[in-house]
Amino acid sequence: MGTDIHAFIEVDCSSGDRPFESSYEIMSCTYGEFALPQNYRLFDALGDGRSYQFPDDNSRKRAKVPPRGIPLPLSRLVLNRYAHIIVNEKMDATEITRSLNGLIPELRAVTETEAEKWVMDGVSEFIDDVEHRIFSEGKVSSRRVSNPDWHTASWLTLPEIEESLEYFDLALNRVDCKDDLFAFTIVVDTMRYIEKSRGEGRTRLVFWFDN
Repeated sequence: MGTDIHAFIEVDCSSGDRPFESSYEIMSCTYGEFALPQNYRLFDALGDGRSYQFPDDNSRKRAKVPPRGIPLPLSRLVLNRYAHIIVNEKMDATEITRSLNGLIPELRAVTETEAEKWVMDGVSEFIDDVEHRIFSEGKVSSRRVSNPDWHTASWLTLPEIEESLEYFDLALNRVDCKDDLFAFTIVVDTMRYIEKSRGEGRTRLVFWFDN
């Protein structure tokens, strides 16, 4: 089964000394995710994206920065892509999903029972969502639940990405445009460009994988 990555550049737009503290100041660099080719060495370098499937294989090289989960707070766009909303049992989750899809494609509404089952099965996690509540209080939980198809979420700063690539001997400056690693050079160059204007530490790459 193939593995794909879902990657977003987040930018901190605040003027404070401590970036990524408020979801209202965190923006996704793009409206959608970066559609990166399946380069499994890259996926493992970033966060054990492929090695995740082989937990007992000690011969596989592991990421320099182990996967550390989804960062919080998140930008609204990335949160909506990563996690579904939870509605109370009296509401029609299917009907709400139809309404949501007109505004936010792929965002689902699920019942509390369904969400709890995913978490109990170990395929999802609950995420606090006080700031990004979509409907009025009482209809939607202040928690979200991650999409059960996603796994191994993590995030990296620009220096961490560079160190992780070097650890796996992935040199972007030697990549030919026909190489499937070439697309990732665009991601790194974009982060470098933003940090030249916004300042160091004002970007991060948020990502997860699916099979």
